Amino acid sequence: MPSAVPDRKSAEDMPPARHSAQVMIVEDEPLVALELRILVEGMGHRVCAVVDTEADAVRQADATAPDLVIADIQLRQGNGVNAMERIAKDRDVPVIFVSGNHAFSPNPQIRTARFIAKPFRVESLRQAVADLFSGVA
Repeated sequence: MPSAVPDRKSAEDMPPARHSAQVMIVEDEPLVALELRILVEGMGHRVCAVVDTEADAVRQADATAPDLVIADIQLRQGNGVNAMERIAKDRDVPVIFVSGNHAFSPNPQIRTARFIAKPFRVESLRQAVADLFSGVA
């Protein structure tokens, strides 16, 4: 079941990003990960890694030094919040949590740019990414 709710404009209809960033996607549902990849790349950014476990998220953050992480909270093994806590010990990278876990509460150790509930609207995620890179988030 797709998690994105279509908007009138698709990611392909949007102008490319002013700043091409490296984005890591941490998502254990393959179709959602694919949706996120298409959206991020459609905005003109580069997906540097797509992972589905906490351990892989930490490893790939070290290997790729992403400018942004888009993460689910519940993962196949571990969770996105723990992964971001571990990543935050070594680098200051913002995260946009996209999750069906509506009981999310911000953690001051993590630079959380936004929390977007699933099913998410494409426009909400696109705006969160744009705000982050324009300094609004």
